Amino acid sequence: MKSENGSRLKRGARIVGWLLLTGFITYAASAAFPMAMSIITTILPFILVVMLVIPPKMVLRSRKIVLVLLAITLMGAYQASAGIKIQEEEKLANLKVFSPEAYVDKLKFLGRNDEWFAALKDIRPKEYAAEKTRRDEITQLHQARKVAQERSDRIRQLYADANDKGRNGLDLKAQDFAGTWNLSVSEGRLHCEHGPMTNGKPRPLVLLDAGGQSYGINGVAMSNGYADARTLLAGGAGVPPYDNKMLEPLLKAGLSMCKATLNEQCGEGDMAFVYSQTFVKRKLKSPSSADFPYSARRSEMSECGTWNVISYVDAKNAFGTVIRTPYAASVTRQSKNKWVLNALEMDQ
Repeated sequence: MKSENGSRLKRGARIVGWLLLTGFITYAASAAFPMAMSIITTILPFILVVMLVIPPKMVLRSRKIVLVLLAITLMGAYQASAGIKIQEEEKLANLKVFSPEAYVDKLKFLGRNDEWFAALKDIRPKEYAAEKTRRDEITQLHQARKVAQERSDRIRQLYADANDKGRNGLDLKAQDFAGTWNLSVSEGRLHCEHGPMTNGKPRPLVLLDAGGQSYGINGVAMSNGYADARTLLAGGAGVPPYDNKMLEPLLKAGLSMCKATLNEQCGEGDMAFVYSQTFVKRKLKSPSSADFPYSARRSEMSECGTWNVISYVDAKNAFGTVIRTPYAASVTRQSKNKWVLNALEMDQ
């Protein structure tokens, strides 16, 4: 009997000790963590009552009791949080009336920037003006970055279109280059022509057709009689193409277009060599025996589309003997699969 009473007393003393320790820790931390204190204070009594009435092992084994405890905990946490918010709002309201300076500082501490900024206007007008200037500068910076990004995206798209769709030119409109288009015309057509030969290749002419006239964007086009595209700029002529924000990307896109269309418009040396063989075979006694060594061929462009081919052919003569015959042919590309002969010289 005495042992049973002693064990009950020990159990009771243990519970009281835990209660005192929990209370001490809770209220010691309340200054730094008021919400945690409020939540624990709200839900702890419910948990202790259940633990005193029902043995802990039974509590853990019963799903319903665990769910009830969880629901009580969540409800207590929600009520404590709502209560703290109400208290904070009441404190802020009192600060606004009795201590405006402390009210402003409290809003900033809580991170309520919009309310803090609105309160500055009447309470600290100088700080409000400085903050407004700072915010305006940030807004302008974001807007400038947005415009720059949009311009960068549109210019990248222009370069991509020049490579993929620029075979027959590109139709451009000012509305597609908002913030970048600084030309006096609202639309134009960018295209490439191939001009005089230099070192065996035609020089690219980057042109912009606008207002019924063709303007040269690069120096080669201007030196070949096309109007200076810089006259379309707001500042007029005298601004180099690489110093303005619209002609520079047009120049780069146009040169890329010229590179992409060079073979299409002027043909290739290998194709000129292949088509020259057709005209040479017509002069041979045994066309079927003709052999044209690829390594011996030399193709040079005299102007866009016209090629001079120098090579030789090994073929049988009238007596069935294979002989080597040098030849020089001038051929012109009229379309993708159509080449015409301009001149043919063969050493017989």
